[in-house]
Amino acid sequence: MRGSRRRESPVKLSTALDEVLRGLGLEGVLKEVTVRRLWEEVVGPGISRRAQPEDFRGGRLRVRVSDSVWLHQLSLMRPRIIAQLNQRMGEGMVKEIYLSIGKVDRPPPKS
Repeated sequence: MRGSRRRESPVKLSTALDEVLRGLGLEGVLKEVTVRRLWEEVVGPGISRRAQPEDFRGGRLRVRVSDSVWLHQLSLMRPRIIAQLNQRMGEGMVKEIYLSIGKVDRPPPKS
């Protein structure tokens, strides 16, 4: 028999990755990447061309919009966007959305 090393019960890969990322201080980066990846799926390609996530920290998503018309439109859509992001990411991940007007880069084409 090999030493007295005890075997741990199996752990889900997602749980292990979350622990590693948290230990490396990269958990926030993963969440931000996830929000960016889900954005067009949630709002659609038309809105995605005019509004893009800028930053995601502490449950607060900052979104840059192309003009005041889209700022108003997204402010009306805010509850639905938050609900749909939370449905995909996990309840309570996105708590607030802050909108600001600025230059919006076009999203990269899908491969």
